[in-house]
Amino acid sequence: MELAVSDSPTGEWRNCGRVLRAPGHAQCRHSWVGAGSVPIPLGDGRYLALYHTGNRLLEGSRQYNADAVLLDFRRFTPEHPAEIIAGTLERILVPETEYERSLRPGDPDPLHCVFPCGSYQQGEHLHFVYGGRDAYTLAARVRTEELLERLHQTAHPYHG
Repeated sequence: MELAVSDSPTGEWRNCGRVLRAPGHAQCRHSWVGAGSVPIPLGDGRYLALYHTGNRLLEGSRQYNADAVLLDFRRFTPEHPAEIIAGTLERILVPETEYERSLRPGDPDPLHCVFPCGSYQQGEHLHFVYGGRDAYTLAARVRTEELLERLHQTAHPYHG
């Protein structure tokens, strides 16, 4: 995930660099961070964003997990853009159900996928809509305060 800044939406954008990347895992050939839902404003320059981490596993299948990041733009400087990361939480949702996992025996390119597409806050819950296995539209919810507490507990957020 990279961050760019501009003085105007129609002006010239300057890339500040990477603020978040996928951590390596022993069971993965390679991993990457990608799109998710639009960040949710929390007030005071802070945002909650859901995104996906894609993985090509050693045995050949692809797996997409939903992750969360707390962005704090009060900490932003163009020289050190990754400082906006106030907390990360990996794998808040992983493919587990038949709607999220490829179940065809002998599938040459199995896909296990939860891919966050949209989110909204209603009452005390964060609801998010996600794609399951590139075939289904699904939804989940979590108590917003619980998720934020877990993000704040991240002692050493992984970023940059």
